[in-house]
Amino acid sequence: MFASRSASGESTYFHTDQLGSPRLITDPIGSATGRHDYYPFGQEVFPDEPYDDRI
Repeated sequence: MFASRSASGESTYFHTDQLGSPRLITDPIGSATGRHDYYPFGQEVFPDEPYDDRI
C-alpha cells in the first residue's frame, strides 16, 4: 500500500496487487474512491468510465 497527501492535507491510499499494479484507491476511513482492473498484459478494463459506473 502506498499513501499520498494532497496540498490540502487530504490523504489517499493506493492498494496494489501482487505485481505492484494499483487496484484500489481508498480515503483515510477505508471507503473506496477508485478502482483499476486490468486485462492480461496490462491493458486497463474500462479506463474511461467513472468509478461509480463500474460498481
